[in-house]
Amino acid sequence: MILIYSFIGRLPSYIIETVYQLRLYYNGDIYLILDDLESVYLKKLINEYSVKLINYYNLKAGSEEINELEKNFNKFLITKENGDRELLFYRSFERLFLINQLIKLLDLKDVISLELDNLIYDNPTNWLKELQKKELAFMLSSKEHCSCGVIYIKDDNSLKPLIKFMLEYVNKTQDYYCSEMKCLYEYIYEMKTEDSQLLPVIFNSDNDSLIENNDLYKNYDNYESIFDPSFYGIYLLGKDLLHTNGELKLYQDYHEYYIRPASYEIKWMDKEGLRKPFIYNKKENKWILINNLHVHSKRLDLGLSRPVE
Repeated sequence: MILIYSFIGRLPSYIIETVYQLRLYYNGDIYLILDDLESVYLKKLINEYSVKLINYYNLKAGSEEINELEKNFNKFLITKENGDRELLFYRSFERLFLINQLIKLLDLKDVISLELDNLIYDNPTNWLKELQKKELAFMLSSKEHCSCGVIYIKDDNSLKPLIKFMLEYVNKTQDYYCSEMKCLYEYIYEMKTEDSQLLPVIFNSDNDSLIENNDLYKNYDNYESIFDPSFYGIYLLGKDLLHTNGELKLYQDYHEYYIRPASYEIKWMDKEGLRKPFIYNKKENKWILINNLHVHSKRLDLGLSRPVE
């Protein structure tokens, strides 16, 4: 198994926290695609966490698909209020193209890519048996949106149909709001592709009113744990401060999302010296591990299993 991060722009300080957290659970290869080649964090990433750095410009130069994507740059919303992340929509789309190119160049197998603002709470190799049943795996998050905050890619052929679809999606888009989350949703639902699976983000409940779409839990029995597109990370660790006037607000639901965490019992628990988030499955009378948290607030320090040493 291989873990890949990709972040284009000035590396944020939480790069250390996300990789540190990963290393608490996983000792395999980690790659980071980046263009901030003078970042103050690179020495620590290399020397302490054995991260393999991949030069964005070299990777991009060899990809016809990325060159084709770049021709449609004007179809992506630029959000000046996001500061260093003003190209968020384009970079989110481009990320999958970069990962695809790296997988092809190095002939990588069983790849998981994490967005930088994700913390994991289990060794991802524990998920591998189920992940390998399909070419791709990602998450359903809200109406007409899927998330690849955590995405599994089996090998160098697995992303080809999706990359082709993404280019077609951009070419046909007229509203200048290309979104990789909407594109992923269309890929799995409108194309009715059989090569992808949706990771479980909740379990079946006795209270049907809590769950708007059965696809949110249809693969739960295979994993007996759940993943977080953003519901739980926002609830436990807050929403991006850009959307809250700079105030860190915890334990709040946001109604644009399918799952309302406040309707469940969720708490931090210590397991073998590591702090992890769990959600109570009343139907099965047991606590269920949340495998990752998408930390929308970027306060990854608040969600670490153990403080950075």
